[in-house]
Amino acid sequence: MVYRSSSLWYEIKQFYSTILDYTSWTIGTSSFINFWNDKWCATTSLANIAELSNGASIPDTVSQFWTCGDWNIPLSLQQMPHLFSHIMVRAEHDISNWILDESGRLTLKSARTFFLDWGKSARVSCGWGKFIWFSYIPPSKTLVLWKVFHGRLPTDQHIQNKGLHICSMCTLCEKHEESIQHLFFECVNALRIWSWVRHIFPTYDFSNKDDLLTFIKSDGSPLIFYLDDMTYEELCSF
Repeated sequence: MVYRSSSLWYEIKQFYSTILDYTSWTIGTSSFINFWNDKWCATTSLANIAELSNGASIPDTVSQFWTCGDWNIPLSLQQMPHLFSHIMVRAEHDISNWILDESGRLTLKSARTFFLDWGKSARVSCGWGKFIWFSYIPPSKTLVLWKVFHGRLPTDQHIQNKGLHICSMCTLCEKHEESIQHLFFECVNALRIWSWVRHIFPTYDFSNKDDLLTFIKSDGSPLIFYLDDMTYEELCSF
């Protein structure tokens, strides 16, 4: 079986550490809970409390420190027995708790509420969306530009990166492999278009996505109105 990477899981796992920050544990058999890194007896990890710089690399589980119905506390934590006095290991499975919900369950509703609030303060706005979504630009054209900036345009290179081995060739020049960089900035046909745009905006360069983004956020909108005033014959002449 050939492994195919999942774009959905790639997006989800980016928030894994954020979810762990708001997750606590109710101790059961404790065979999977990390003694030092998971939050199971305090509001932070024991690695932070004991100021262990290598805490993330220690694989110890909670069950290793619970023997004969009592705690075998490490030397670095023996001055803080109160951390463990209220913890009892149940003869059941460990339970993860979402601390932002009274039920302790991470439901779709609570996750949505959290990420909407968290996103308003933590997520960095793309900053260029408002420059490309206009009522007078066909959504299909704007969507292409959105995919270009996010690297989601299904070029041959993009498909190859997904694990599918195919031959690649630019369908416009038939001389180079197909990629976003080539199609929009390096192909001879693209260079002709950018050469024409430079006659209108000579102070800008158009050699990559960053250059195009700089242009869109400054003088991109006037170009739309300039094109809108041109006749069909004028557009085809360049």
